[in-house]
Amino acid sequence: MNGSELAELIKKTLEDYKGQAVELIDLQNRSSLCDYFVIASANSEQQAQGLAGLLEEELAKLKIFPRVKEGLDSRRWILLDYDTVIVHIFHKEERDFYNLDKLWQAIPPKK
Repeated sequence: MNGSELAELIKKTLEDYKGQAVELIDLQNRSSLCDYFVIASANSEQQAQGLAGLLEEELAKLKIFPRVKEGLDSRRWILLDYDTVIVHIFHKEERDFYNLDKLWQAIPPKK
């Protein structure tokens, strides 16, 4: 599965599990960090943790595991690093505050 397919699968899975405002951002020509961000909001800390857990379970069925997991204790901003795709699951307040969507979309592509 290539990075684009993985990003689309993650986006769909988060939407299916009621993630809010799920967005896929293509970073292929903007960053060396990864190829895609998938960003989703949750209405509570419990929902954020639940979304992360359900996503991990679904991808594990395909033998896809995160290299890094951050924020599972605080449940306000959870990051799952799948190498070419980094997933951010935010509590709604954190997403509004950090506004990664607009920050990364404002970066022009590399020439």
